[in-house]
Amino acid sequence: MNNIVNFIRTIYRELKWIARYIVLSLYWLSIRIKGESVVIYMCTPEHGNLGDQAIAQATYSFLMDCYPDTKILEIPARLLRREWHIRLFGLIIGQNRILIHGGGYIGTLWPNEDLLLQRIIRIYSDNQIVIMPQTLFFDMTKEGEQVLEQVKRIYGSHKDLWLCTREQYSYDFAVKHLQGVHTHLVPDMVPYYRYEGAVSNRDGIVLCLRNDKEAVMNNENKEHIRSIVGNKLPGVEIKDADTVLPRWINRRERKLILDEFLDIFASSKVIITDRLHGMVFAAITNTPCITLDSKSHKVKGVYKWLSKNEFIRYTQDVGDVAGLLDELYDIKTCHFDDSLLISGYDELKKILQC
Repeated sequence: MNNIVNFIRTIYRELKWIARYIVLSLYWLSIRIKGESVVIYMCTPEHGNLGDQAIAQATYSFLMDCYPDTKILEIPARLLRREWHIRLFGLIIGQNRILIHGGGYIGTLWPNEDLLLQRIIRIYSDNQIVIMPQTLFFDMTKEGEQVLEQVKRIYGSHKDLWLCTREQYSYDFAVKHLQGVHTHLVPDMVPYYRYEGAVSNRDGIVLCLRNDKEAVMNNENKEHIRSIVGNKLPGVEIKDADTVLPRWINRRERKLILDEFLDIFASSKVIITDRLHGMVFAAITNTPCITLDSKSHKVKGVYKWLSKNEFIRYTQDVGDVAGLLDELYDIKTCHFDDSLLISGYDELKKILQC
């Protein structure tokens, strides 16, 4: 009985995939008939990670600014899970440049996403491929070294591969290990996000802390932070927020869901987070933020792009939270200074030949 159920589910998934492929093909065909240009943007998210969703939305805005007269064809990662899926999209992609969704999945932390990227690079060996701003992280174990060797081989065999890294460590690592790849240091895409909310009253403290494989804080650390806030600010509401929602998010609802979440940050007095995009969300909503470290080096690295903003503070020590809370809680107004980011985005525009 289970075999029959699994067979039916497989058939349903493949039929659903074919239907979505046909829709994207018809959209591509309409672009070609009209004689319009198209940008191929692959591996976009449909899962509930709002950081990834914000990267996609900000990238979309960036590409629209780069290519105002060009259509953008998004190909979600969920449609690329099988090798024949990837190959079939070659009928649409042709010889066009391929842009790959950014994030922090190159290496050993998120192996499924990393393997998908490797497949695309291997299959589209004749296309120019630009990997949007990424963090690289490889466990220095025997298995991690094997993954790195495989990445080096596949990346090195590509004819025209461009890798954008969003912090210095990943840039240095790529320059050292990925010979033949055009490597550049550019900002994470989320600071480019256009948040249009306006909240006049702020209250409460938001804790936005990881509970996945990238977390370095244990439950004891988290409770310690909660007790610090409670002792420093008795009676002030402590709210928990998670940048990962337990649902799928499609492209049409992406901006609405993100803005609703950003409203939570914008209506708070201080954010305490160990999430990279928790920190960036605080910056773009002009909200004071205490940022702690996570497993990879991405939080510390991306913080350097935001470091001119005194209302965003980074520490590796939970013990610093009390003092930083004293400094940030009574700040009346904040204004996000993006001056360090501008030159980085200009570099990205050169890479994409805007």
